[in-house]
Amino acid sequence: MINEAFTKPVTNEDESSDYVPTQILAEQFKSKGFDGVCFKSSMGAGHNFILFNLNDAELINCTVMEAKSVTYQFGECANRYYVQKEHNQ
Repeated sequence: MINEAFTKPVTNEDESSDYVPTQILAEQFKSKGFDGVCFKSSMGAGHNFILFNLNDAELINCTVMEAKSVTYQFGECANRYYVQKEHNQ
């Protein structure tokens, strides 16, 4: 569940309260001496790393990546809505 919370993308339209729990957890990890947080990527295979201090890491190599494709999967949400047609009088 913690991994899922960190993995959930946050957009400008999201309420700040949506990501406060993960920020609180990250601050706790940092205060306990952790170097960072690692969690599964929501974009597919791979992991994301949050480093609390960039000087704790050494860049060995880097590669510029290009997105070749994006796939979306859709499922019905639990909160249905209906649009009522206007009746011409």
